Amino acid sequence: KKKCINKANLIFAISENTKNDLIKIYDINPSKIKVVYLGFKSFPKLSSSFEMNSKILQTPFILFVGQRSGYKNFDGFIEAYNSSIFLKNNYNIVSFGGGVFSDEELNIFDKYNINEKIFHLKGGDDVLKSCYENASVFIYPSKYEGFGIPPLEAMSCGTPVCCSNVSSIPEIVKNAAVFFDPTKDKEIANALKSVLKSEITKKDLILKGKKRLNFFTWEKSSDESLTAYKSLL
Repeated sequence: KKKCINKANLIFAISENTKNDLIKIYDINPSKIKVVYLGFKSFPKLSSSFEMNSKILQTPFILFVGQRSGYKNFDGFIEAYNSSIFLKNNYNIVSFGGGVFSDEELNIFDKYNINEKIFHLKGGDDVLKSCYENASVFIYPSKYEGFGIPPLEAMSCGTPVCCSNVSSIPEIVKNAAVFFDPTKDKEIANALKSVLKSEITKKDLILKGKKRLNFFTWEKSSDESLTAYKSLL
């Protein structure tokens, strides 16, 4: 990777954070790097909606999407959830994708006596969209992201977002979320409660999320990419 980076005439970075990482880690000349944000397109209108025979999506829940291990910090989120009587008494957790729960995860759920509060779902866009649309709040506790699509997916479905205040996440989300330090369980729990206990905050985040989505279009991304390529001619 380093050899490719050193030989390249132009390097695309999907965020300013990624650009800064390239400069810091590989000592790259900033003039070689062009930041072009990814585009985003909302979920298409699906021919049929996803319906659960159970009440998983009909009971208030906090949504987590994607891989859970390592820097994704699912375990930190679980610690925060377990620390709050309010969250445990009033909200379940739905984890979409990322594979079934591991034995280690199941042991932790059992240890905290919350195994009947946590559900795993998988499927296509119809299932994912339904998860977003029915969630009370979307949680994104990752300790590092180069960009981060799930918060934008949540915004497109009118779901309020709580997310980490590290790496590229604040750069992408801007003011359309409540932020927290992902290394501090109390901050995660307080961020969630600040949204879940306030309809005003929810509505404000939803409106800001819809507005923020306008910044990420594939037309803009492709135009900026083409301009960068032409600069090499």
